[in-house]
Amino acid sequence: MQVTITLAMLRKLEQEGSLHIEQASSDITIPNTILELVLLKPENVATGAEIKDFWDNGWDGNYYHDDWDEPVQDDMGNWILEDGKLYNLDRLGYCCWQGPSSGVGARRHDQPATIPFVEMFLKWKGKK
Repeated sequence: MQVTITLAMLRKLEQEGSLHIEQASSDITIPNTILELVLLKPENVATGAEIKDFWDNGWDGNYYHDDWDEPVQDDMGNWILEDGKLYNLDRLGYCCWQGPSSGVGARRHDQPATIPFVEMFLKWKGKK
């Protein structure tokens, strides 16, 4: 069976996580069937604008960003994430302690040497 959806319906599916479609047609095997499309998306997502806000205003300067599957900057340091697009925070790698040589001080015992980007972002977002 073929189900046709519009871009507006796809946006609703992305935003709300599900989309109900009523298919009243005699050419399908079960007449008056209601289909529910469910979008499986990552649990930890944020828009490019939210990630940029964190990058500019919430980043702990004691850490550097490393090992990402989804780069946030190009080789020249230019921001490349789109403001309105959703990104999977689990693909943004790790935040790694720079150490006292960075000039920002020694690591406290309660600061991890390496922390997933998603964890640092969600902690910041909870404080906001």
